[in-house]
Amino acid sequence: MQIRSVLSATAAACAMFTTTVVSAAAITLAPTAGNGALPTLGTQANFVATGATINLGSAASPAVLTIAGNTGTQSFAETGRIFINAWSNSTLVTLGNPNGTIANTGLGTDYAFFIDFSFTGMGSWGLGSNSNQFTANPIMGGSFNATLFAALASEGFGTSYNFGSLSLVANSTTNAQAILNATGPGFLNPGASGAAQSNFSAVLAFNPAAGTAGADGFFRAPSPFNININVGSVGGNVGNTTYTVMADGSVQISTPTAGSSPSTGNLTFTQNQVPEPGSLALVSIALLGLGLAANRKRNRSM
Repeated sequence: MQIRSVLSATAAACAMFTTTVVSAAAITLAPTAGNGALPTLGTQANFVATGATINLGSAASPAVLTIAGNTGTQSFAETGRIFINAWSNSTLVTLGNPNGTIANTGLGTDYAFFIDFSFTGMGSWGLGSNSNQFTANPIMGGSFNATLFAALASEGFGTSYNFGSLSLVANSTTNAQAILNATGPGFLNPGASGAAQSNFSAVLAFNPAAGTAGADGFFRAPSPFNININVGSVGGNVGNTTYTVMADGSVQISTPTAGSSPSTGNLTFTQNQVPEPGSLALVSIALLGLGLAANRKRNRSM
């Protein structure tokens, strides 16, 4: 009975230890930080960001989504580049500054940030009136892997430095969609082409590169080793995104930023709270109690 009670206490304490609490986060970013072996990004003062505005693809590095077939359930793969256009802070949102853009951060003048990604999974084409829509959940047999790069104006933005990696976190809101802006017979036949739009929503775990987090890192505070990046509505729209049905029935969707209406999206931060010291103490006490109870039982049986 004692062992059962201690086991219950251990389970409860371990539950406290492993429970993850996710909350919105504001991050202090420091352009003048040393960043270990990586370069300093600029001379601007530290600033606090809650997110960023971003766009998908460029004329030089378009995002390309390939769906293996034009009917039923199909695999898909996408590669591309996400550019960070401006850092933002929700407290700055006003009529004159609707996106909360932070001035004088050095982004775009001293340095650039972009994310190169690969994205795979399974999805299905819709039926009937939704036959032009492909919907997927990359958690099911898929993955999202990405690297955050910085480039310096002083080097002509030609050299990229790895500032960290991102990976997909299992989340019920994670999804991807591609919608072909076409109706009527033949729009999915080999050789067909036209306008399209695509988007995805995901929670991404961010693992900063060595030296880029903490007291002398660009990601100054809080320490982002357990911070997720919440990405929403990142994708191409009918102003700049096109699709082509290939001879084998696969569908290729391309999204460069060139066009009358470039694709845009938002990037926000959330933080997974580490366990409090009290939770760690409860785990230790429970495990100690379990050891004492087991030892007492062993002594009685001798």
